[in-house]
Amino acid sequence: MRNKTSIWFETKYRYDKTNEDGTQKRVTELFVVEAISFTDAEATIIKTMEAYIEAEVKAITIAPYTEVLLSDNDKDNKYYKIKVAFITIDERNGKERKNSNIYLVQASSTAQAESYITKHFAHMMIDYEVQAVKETQIIALFEHRKE
Repeated sequence: MRNKTSIWFETKYRYDKTNEDGTQKRVTELFVVEAISFTDAEATIIKTMEAYIEAEVKAITIAPYTEVLLSDNDKDNKYYKIKVAFITIDERNGKERKNSNIYLVQASSTAQAESYITKHFAHMMIDYEVQAVKETQIIALFEHRKE
């Protein structure tokens, strides 16, 4: 697993998709782009996708991910949002506090994604709990390329 703490943008891209039966259907799909700004994210998705299809960017938002955990395993072809709560004790009142973060994990299944999170936090000395694991509609993720 490779972890990245960059700025990520979710981009919705609309295009005409050719179905297996040869018919065309207008679809909007979700892609994730690593970029330094909204402008950079838009330019990256257009440049990346224009080789395949002519389309338009419908929306770009900053992704809520604290980290992105990428897999080098070809079988890991889905993306999961995992909500992780870090458990701390408030020193003033002694009560337990939970601070949540969202992780994007590339995996082949929900169980595999949770396994990757467990491995990621195995070396840390902090209490945490996985609150939710949800498969996303993300089609692909594009890392920033250094020129």
